[in-house]
Amino acid sequence: MTIKIASFIKTEFGKSEFFSEELQKIPDITKILSISGEYEFLIEIIVEKTEDLMDIIEYIEKIPGIKEVHSHYVLSEWEKKF
Repeated sequence: MTIKIASFIKTEFGKSEFFSEELQKIPDITKILSISGEYEFLIEIIVEKTEDLMDIIEYIEKIPGIKEVHSHYVLSEWEKKF
């Protein structure tokens, strides 16, 4: 069973570029969005097992410059096709 997670991430000032490069190294991260507002990033993670997710979240939380990570299971999804 595939599990999809959306994580909102807040970083320390000036760490966004470094953080984005670190995220790109994680194979289970399928999308990285730089966003405005309270959080700097919204990422999409796709894994097969919950245990894999825990390892990824723990890794992300240890990256220097991370202030907060809020992760949510994606319950449903709709995407407009152009």
